[in-house]
Order: sequence, then structure tokens, then C-alpha cells
Amino acid sequence: METMTFVAPGETTDEYGNVVADWGNATEVDVPGCRFAPKLGDEIGTEGTAVRTAGVVYAPGTATVAADCRIVIRGALYEVVGDPALWANGYSRTGWEIAVARVVGADTEVGS
Repeated sequence: METMTFVAPGETTDEYGNVVADWGNATEVDVPGCRFAPKLGDEIGTEGTAVRTAGVVYAPGTATVAADCRIVIRGALYEVVGDPALWANGYSRTGWEIAVARVVGADTEVGS
């Protein structure tokens, strides 16, 4: 198991009065007891100009996570894809299953 950093955006108001994510005011929380199951990367774009790496994070049910969060996994920043799923089997502790993806290249760096 490993410790991952869960990053949640702060909130701000845009020029139209809408509440939007504020990554300059993000909150970071270290979450121990996580596991990462990576998947093979995919080349996307023209002539392989970008690579998408995806995977699944399994985290303790006590963690706070939402679809707009990001997670630092082994030093790389990943975005949560879709809504995280909280599971319980009735015999052990609950946990989160969180789909994540990282796209690198072609001006698509996560966190930019």
C-alpha cells in the first residue's frame, strides 16, 4: 500500500458570477493505505503527440474524494475520471474505486 496526495480545488467566482474551481487555492491531503492499478498507455492525437495513462486507485472509505479532484500518484498528477464509487462488501471496511487518467504532451499537461 502507498500514500497518495488527494488534491481538491478551492472555489472562486468567474466574471459571469458562476462558482468555478480554483486550483490556485487547492487543498492537499495525504491518504495512506491506497493502491494503484495502472493500465497500458494509449497514444492519442496525430502522430502520437500525446500519451494517455490511465488506471484505478483503491483508497480507504474514510478518504474524501469527488469527480473534480486530482491525485498525485508516484509523483505524477492524475485527474479523477467520472464519479468515484464507494463500495462495501458487508464483511470488511468500505473503500473507494477511483478511475484516473493522465495526459502528457501536445499542451495537455494535467495541472496546466
